[in-house]
Amino acid sequence: MLERFGIEVVGYGPSLEDADLYFLMRAFPSAARRNEQLAAFYGSDEWRENHRDAVLALIETYQTLLIRLTPTIRQGITSIDAA
Repeated sequence: MLERFGIEVVGYGPSLEDADLYFLMRAFPSAARRNEQLAAFYGSDEWRENHRDAVLALIETYQTLLIRLTPTIRQGITSIDAA
C-alpha cells in the first residue's frame, strides 16, 4: 500500500536485539514531499477504513528518526538485506 502511494520502502523487519521491536524505513525526495505523501497515505479511506485500527492496536510506542539517505547508506542497507 505504501508503494502504491509513491512511498519508497527502503527496509523493514524485526530488531536484531529485541524480537518485539520492528522498524520501517521509508525514503522521500524531500521533507515537503514526505509531508504530502504521508498526509495522502494516512488520510486515505483505504488506510482509515481497513488498516488503521488493526495496526495501531499493535503499536505500544514508536519513534521517528529522519536521516539523509546517501548512496553509501543505501548501499549499506542493501548489503544488510542481502545477508
